[in-house]
Amino acid sequence: MTVTRGRSRPRPVHGAPNPIGARSPKRPTPGGPVAGWVRQGTPAAIYELQRLAGNRAVSLALQRYPPAPDKSKGERWNDGKVFEIEQVRRVMVTGLKGGTSGKFVGGDSEHTDEPGDHRAVVLVSAGFDPEQPTEVLLYFHGNTETWRGRYAGWRQRTFKPTDETRKQKIASDGTVRDVALDQIEQQLHHSGHVQMIGILPQGSPGSGFGDIAGDDYIRDVLEKANKIAPAVLKSVPASWKVVLSGHSGGGGEVLRQIEGSKIKNLEGIILFDAEAMAGEITTRINEDLDVLSDITKSDDERKDHLAKRPAVRVFAREGGKYGNMYKPVVDGAIKKWKDRHVLGPRQTAEMDRLLVRDACTPEPGRPACKPLNRAEASRLLELGKRQQQAEAVDRFEPTLRKTYQVTLIDPAKFEHEEIIRGTKTSDAQYVKGEGTLEQGLRSLP
Repeated sequence: MTVTRGRSRPRPVHGAPNPIGARSPKRPTPGGPVAGWVRQGTPAAIYELQRLAGNRAVSLALQRYPPAPDKSKGERWNDGKVFEIEQVRRVMVTGLKGGTSGKFVGGDSEHTDEPGDHRAVVLVSAGFDPEQPTEVLLYFHGNTETWRGRYAGWRQRTFKPTDETRKQKIASDGTVRDVALDQIEQQLHHSGHVQMIGILPQGSPGSGFGDIAGDDYIRDVLEKANKIAPAVLKSVPASWKVVLSGHSGGGGEVLRQIEGSKIKNLEGIILFDAEAMAGEITTRINEDLDVLSDITKSDDERKDHLAKRPAVRVFAREGGKYGNMYKPVVDGAIKKWKDRHVLGPRQTAEMDRLLVRDACTPEPGRPACKPLNRAEASRLLELGKRQQQAEAVDRFEPTLRKTYQVTLIDPAKFEHEEIIRGTKTSDAQYVKGEGTLEQGLRSLP
């Protein structure tokens, strides 16, 4: 178990202050001849770039999307247009078969004027190739009540200001949570998972997501993304591995996906101060311990079993509700198993005495051997089996612990709603390695 302490390192701040996080300033246009040819856009320049870099590189270089909506033109984040953040293209798809059916306008969703039914944000890296092995990050947001002063899920924060919102310093700033607060696009880019598509279903204020039918839901999302943004997702991949992820109340939907066996190829689970999953993780560790301690299996079979298990990564703020929930999970499950199986000093001495008697052979001039009776023979077999089980678990415990990792974080670093970004909310540009989502993705086998 890892404990992260201390405050995050300072970062440069750009632009006017915004407590919720405005988008980062535009980076300088790179120099050099290649960048110059791209900017020129003339046939001669494009031909030269094709000659040196290849058609695919040119295609990627020329497909540029704005980093944010143009408010002067009335553009919005979720109106079906494509935006590009850190080389990750973002588009909202609507009209999905699954997902919540409630529109959730007003009330706990009063910080947005957008409906919430049957929609999801789709994220695709600029270099994604649908013909190559594909991963899908299926990520569920937590509760979105207005008292949190944040966002109504992935919907744009646009509302008519009131005395109450002004008092709370909540701005109708036209931003979206995944870009401004969680920085999911930025983290996906820096994780190195170019072949990972992010799918962020829009849920209810209480983290209800309706009917999310696992792989069937993913296929529907990808088909609609391909239809409305074919230049971003050129075709629907034939298959994919899935990383399930959830923040706070979104952990409940992660559990439902697992319990319903709705995902065919589950690669990993990444949780952030998440509800509902402590018991499931304990169950999975116990299942693994049963396999590792099966004395009929070879070490190759044990190794193969662990290699196929989804990696679990938990990030929780230490000392709070979620830190206390997950802190004992891995150590507790392993300790409980060892308490039942590892031989103590008295049991070890007992087994040694029985082994001596069992190995005794009559010799002239020495006391007669006393054969083991049926109960003693059975007891020796039991003790021997337990010793073999404990030795097998000891050999694979390091690998087991790599599969299940809990990272406890100093709560002074950031609040519950900031755990995905990994820093206090600010306008500062994302720094590679700071976000817990990036850390979780990078740690996957």
